[in-house]
Amino acid sequence: MPKTHTNNVGGEKSGLMKSSRLGAILDLVPDDCGVVDIGTDHALLPIALARRGQQGVIIGSDCRSGPLEAARSNLIESGWIDRVELHLGFGLEVIKGRSDVETAVLAGMGGKNILDILTRELPQAKSLRLLILQPMRDGHHLRCWLADNGFGLIDEELVEEDGRVYEIIAVGREGSNWDVGDLAEEVEAPGSWLVGLGPCLLRKRHPLLLPLLNSRKQEMMDVMADLQAKDSERSRRRRQELSIQLGRLEKVMQWLSR
Repeated sequence: MPKTHTNNVGGEKSGLMKSSRLGAILDLVPDDCGVVDIGTDHALLPIALARRGQQGVIIGSDCRSGPLEAARSNLIESGWIDRVELHLGFGLEVIKGRSDVETAVLAGMGGKNILDILTRELPQAKSLRLLILQPMRDGHHLRCWLADNGFGLIDEELVEEDGRVYEIIAVGREGSNWDVGDLAEEVEAPGSWLVGLGPCLLRKRHPLLLPLLNSRKQEMMDVMADLQAKDSERSRRRRQELSIQLGRLEKVMQWLSR
């Protein structure tokens, strides 16, 4: 059965909705460090951190003033406005030069947006003890970039919410879980490609990984169906590439089903 996560991320005063996704992120955040929630939106995570007694500074940031005002309203309503710092700014720029923040959370945005944020402040990102990333899409691409750029893989989790499976990736200075050489031999798929699926998820044989991969398979098949109507050299190459990817994906799904 999927892991049950801390679920109340709002509070009695705020009336904020419960979220298994935010609960899973909260479970991965150490309680003894300063935390910045990039793209905090309604400050759900900062409120949850404050409620559990986080031993360090709590920062919520956003690059837009509207979401930051929504965050401020929720913090006032929940009674935690004096516990959480709010900053307007892009990505990790809001903690530049600070030594009291060791963990950054980037959740609810596309994988390529996360990659862009990390790239802009790469030394800052690599100096952090922990980065908790929850991409809404392009998780495969994000993992491969993280592995290629020296981020250590610490752990991964999947949670289901409102009929969708979400990926959560924890990386940092100390992680060392990218190696999938033995799995590549067992599954008969390239190790560099398996890295994108999630080494920790594969080793756990996470019960939600098969449904996630099945959704990806359907998406790929839909793209291939659209490409059938096109007869350019580019579309033919793309169909061939997708066919290879589908073959590998089916091998992994068969292995997970054993």
